[in-house]
Amino acid sequence: MNAFFSTIQKWISNSRLGVKILLPSLLAFVLVIILFLIYSVSIFNAENQAREIENKARTEQIISTELQKLNDFSLGLAIQAAENPEIQEAFANQNRERLQALTLDSFNALEEKFGIRQYQYHLPPAQSFLRLHSLGNFGDDLSSFRATVVQVNQTQEGISGIEVGRGGVGLRGVQPVFYNGKHIGSVEFGLNIDSNFVIDLKEKYGNEWRIMLNRESLELATLEDISLLTEGPTPDLLVLGTTIQGNYQELDVYPKILAGESLTSQILNENGQILLVASIPIKDHDNKIIGLVESIVDNTSIIQTETNRFLLIC
Repeated sequence: MNAFFSTIQKWISNSRLGVKILLPSLLAFVLVIILFLIYSVSIFNAENQAREIENKARTEQIISTELQKLNDFSLGLAIQAAENPEIQEAFANQNRERLQALTLDSFNALEEKFGIRQYQYHLPPAQSFLRLHSLGNFGDDLSSFRATVVQVNQTQEGISGIEVGRGGVGLRGVQPVFYNGKHIGSVEFGLNIDSNFVIDLKEKYGNEWRIMLNRESLELATLEDISLLTEGPTPDLLVLGTTIQGNYQELDVYPKILAGESLTSQILNENGQILLVASIPIKDHDNKIIGLVESIVDNTSIIQTETNRFLLIC
């Protein structure tokens, strides 16, 4: 009997010794696993954040490049027209028929080939003299909403940038016109910022694109077809052009963008897609924020691949 109890006591003693030996090793192993999971999650999050930063930077670069191209193109056309001696003479004599004969064919060719939507001559300070895009409409005062025209005729220096007019939202180049050294008015060329603009972005760079302006900017210009525009994620944002419907960021994001921030976030839409949406503010010719541009990337396959890799490691 004594031998039996001695054996039991020895087994218990050995078990306690085994636990004392194994427990620290087991705890160390669990700690390593936890640290590895934390590291894996941090890498996963860092990669997501890097993609967001990259997409935002790429969106900013694309928009900056494309708008600058349009700026240079529209102002270049205006400079070329302003320096044409025959145009200068006809404009100085306020001979509308002669000026139209000199410019209408070139406008039609530019509209067809390059999408030029506005070509107009103004008398100081901002009276429409000839609209090649609306020949029967002239003589009206533009000074209440066409700040670029007023500025050019005041400073007698060219300007380009986004501006809203009765013909819509456009990127306009405006140049003063002189005749025999005397300032006689201004000339402008404009390209619309609309669905064609975002369709062109998609064809060039991929992704989906959307451009929205705040309602205040549009209403100040007395845009005639504002009621035809689609309301955006908030009542004060109207969609000028888009290649995708819906799929907006959280509503509290948009006031921040209109305040000057560029923001990116991932959203899960109703189709189960994980979309990476980058939103950047856009400014008019006077450096005032009037809306925003969004680039929408389908990130579903990348996230699924990374999630599967993470689960496999775990």
